[in-house]
Amino acid sequence: MKNNWIFLIVIGFLIFIILFHLTNKTNNHTINEIPDELLPSSNQENINHKEDIPSQTIIFVDIKGAVKYPGVYEVDPEKRVRDLIDLAGGFTNNADINSVNLAQKIYDEMVIFVPEEGQAVVQNEFIGSQKIEKIRVNNATEEEIAKLDGIGDVKAKAIVEFRDTYGYFKDINDLLSVSGIGEKTLEKIRDQIQVP
Repeated sequence: MKNNWIFLIVIGFLIFIILFHLTNKTNNHTINEIPDELLPSSNQENINHKEDIPSQTIIFVDIKGAVKYPGVYEVDPEKRVRDLIDLAGGFTNNADINSVNLAQKIYDEMVIFVPEEGQAVVQNEFIGSQKIEKIRVNNATEEEIAKLDGIGDVKAKAIVEFRDTYGYFKDINDLLSVSGIGEKTLEKIRDQIQVP
């Protein structure tokens, strides 16, 4: 009687293994036989589809100063300052190359100013008979920015780091986004800076 039970258990176990093996084989066979047209689109097809989507809108950038062909250029928004310099024919012989951040991302209505060697990165304006020098915060060095009223070395460094991280300032009020620059500080320097 005991032997019969053992025999039945062994037979049941073998049947289970055979059924399990046949089930897996059938499933694999079924997956392999699915027609290609019923399978999800491949990554390659998705990539090709993305290539058919039109690129982002064109933007306009004004480049001035020591470049061969200054002017307004119609460009792709993915370009960098270096690309605009190339479009403008490159630097002139007397350009102050070190004053320009070539890796800077560009944006619509941006003004890129390339000073000549020895030329301060400022915008000169006259109010009555008084001459006022405005520092271009998008191009000025930390040392130049630190000379502004109420700025100093720490805030100047914060301004340059913010500019390098997020791009050129489009409006003077954008400086309020810089750590340490509040309304009072901005009012002190508003007449001393130029944006863009």
